[in-house]
Amino acid sequence: MTIFEELKSRIIKKADTDLRFDKISLTTMACFQEMCNILDEKLLKLETGTETNNTRLSDGKAYLAFELSMPSNNSWNSKWTGEDKKYIITRQIDDPEAAVIYNHAPYWHDFQNNWIAQVDITRITNLEAEQLEELSDGFCGYDWMIDSIIKHGRIKPSK
Repeated sequence: MTIFEELKSRIIKKADTDLRFDKISLTTMACFQEMCNILDEKLLKLETGTETNNTRLSDGKAYLAFELSMPSNNSWNSKWTGEDKKYIITRQIDDPEAAVIYNHAPYWHDFQNNWIAQVDITRITNLEAEQLEELSDGFCGYDWMIDSIIKHGRIKPSK
């Protein structure tokens, strides 16, 4: 079982358990479903070999683009005020480490108040990194999530 299959299994099991005990909102359930859809796409790409690695730099580094979204939120109109903006930060990372980070994406953080952040990762070229940085609206104050992903392999809030 791959890490993606295991993660999907855990998400489904948790969602089913919480749903049985009315501990989960429909918004959170929809977020769980979206997570499973993303994992299914990632699995299909890995199985069919359509995941490409043409972004490796000659010095053994790779560029990754980290994109923030809030697929589940608790706002009055069920919309995140930043959903029309592009929150993207690019980082140049050692290629072996970049591959691990990329292969485990996307990453989620549950704020425990019906808000869930999602960080998607894309391998990019240095030219794409420059273009994305120009288009980006920053990372909405959540730069610590990127640091945590790089350091811990997951989004781990600081204490």
